[in-house]
Amino acid sequence: AIASVFGVSIDELFGYNLRETEAAVMEICRASWEYRESDRLKSREILREGLKRFPGNDVLLNNYLYTLDREAETDEIIRIAADLAENAQEEDVRLDALTFLAGAYARRGEYAFAKATVERIPELYFTKLSVAAMCLEGEDKYKAANAQKWICLEMMVDMMRELAVYYQ
Repeated sequence: AIASVFGVSIDELFGYNLRETEAAVMEICRASWEYRESDRLKSREILREGLKRFPGNDVLLNNYLYTLDREAETDEIIRIAADLAENAQEEDVRLDALTFLAGAYARRGEYAFAKATVERIPELYFTKLSVAAMCLEGEDKYKAANAQKWICLEMMVDMMRELAVYYQ
């Protein structure tokens, strides 16, 4: 009612600006990415501070999953990933959460839950990068093809490792 009287939105009344929030969240994520590989605890602390500022933010929680110890913090991974898989607004966050969730269930030895979670992930036979590499020209084509090349190489090495585990 107060917002209506003043002719403003509720967001404006409470000083909430979605674009400013998204920009601030991305800045927090960028700061944490800087330490994700070299100092996971520092990366985690940056994200915790961000979550104090933006409680329950899907993007921050998704990034927080990357800082958790996959062996020692399986329960926390499952708790956060399950919530994100059900409630995240952005599809890429939901899909990333499902990946974390399936892996956590597998590490816990809960094969049926891991399999059911994997079934929730859609099968994709192309990526934006691969389509861009095939359809665009010049520098755009080069950037997309180069990025996809490294992703494919890393994935091939991972799959060879998984096949070796299977054959063992």
